[in-house]
Amino acid sequence: MWDMETDSFKFKVQVKEKPATRRGILSVASSLYDQLDFLAPFVPPAKVFLQNLCRQDLTWDAKISSEEDKQWQKWLSDLPLLTQIQISRCLKLEGFQEIESAQLHHFCDESKFGYAAVSYLSLTDRSDFLMKEEKFWPTPPEVLKLTGSDPEVKKEIHVFATSLRGNMQDLFSRYSSWNKLKGVVTWLLSYKRWLLAKAKGEQIGKLKSLLSAEELMQAEKDIIKIVQRGMFGDYINGKDLKGCALKKPSPIIVDEIVRIGGRIRNAPLVYNEKHLVILPHEHHVTTLISHHHLVAHSGAGMTWSSLRTVYWVMRGRVAVRKVVGKCFRCKRRNAPRMEQMMAASIALSYTRQALLHKCRSRLFQANSGKNKAAAL
Repeated sequence: MWDMETDSFKFKVQVKEKPATRRGILSVASSLYDQLDFLAPFVPPAKVFLQNLCRQDLTWDAKISSEEDKQWQKWLSDLPLLTQIQISRCLKLEGFQEIESAQLHHFCDESKFGYAAVSYLSLTDRSDFLMKEEKFWPTPPEVLKLTGSDPEVKKEIHVFATSLRGNMQDLFSRYSSWNKLKGVVTWLLSYKRWLLAKAKGEQIGKLKSLLSAEELMQAEKDIIKIVQRGMFGDYINGKDLKGCALKKPSPIIVDEIVRIGGRIRNAPLVYNEKHLVILPHEHHVTTLISHHHLVAHSGAGMTWSSLRTVYWVMRGRVAVRKVVGKCFRCKRRNAPRMEQMMAASIALSYTRQALLHKCRSRLFQANSGKNKAAAL
């Protein structure tokens, strides 16, 4: 109720004497009249308690257990304390000057028992206390000091250098785009050159913010070298190719890159077209270079033809079919169209009269045909 003398909201509580049953507990919990939800933190425990009783399938007038009765009596004992609550109707504090801004801040949270929301009103006035002497300034709020052992204090960790030892193949497998992989490797190589120059004491500036085409081409060559060393390491180290699938294209090594040799070395073609770069078919980098997106997601034949202009993939048709078969865009485009199923026939067509009508119609058509033939 509203107390006009103090201009505040208060609560008047009269505890009803009801039996400790579902009916009595519901009557007491529902008797709290709180239209503005000032008692929201106090009412939900009674509702949760009532829900637990409903889950037990107790009848309306069945007595609750002794343990549950203790919980209910404890809630009833706190009920008279609501008379001590006093909430001011005016939200503006005493001594406030003209309000300059007002903000509402809302917070909400949930649990397995329920959800809650709370709103805070932030008012800012045009205070002129800065123009007064320091003794008239408001007292600043006490700041809570947290120690380093407090679990809420985040420890600061400074990392000056890290060391990573691993296979570059793991780095390649993290990317799903050939252009992104080349860009990342280019930045790594650029940073490597910058560190080496700085270690030698050379006068260098900051790292470049843009990558050049030459740097991207060099990164592509370095990626291919790493892939070939992992798959064709025996041939690069000078071992015999007897019984190896790499022997068939007569490979040659040019600038540490394995290329096709063959009989067309004297053909009037560009060097890169005569001696294609050899790639293994079961490798993530080969999948990224598949050229499938460059031919507008065409079939395996078009993709393989475009890929052979630059690279020679061992068992390339198998690798290209694998890429095309896993392409989600192609699967969605080539999916069969849905067909509507026909509904069941009408029951009337199976009745005796309908069947007799069909038989008579067919007999009439047959006799008409015979008569026409005799007339001719």
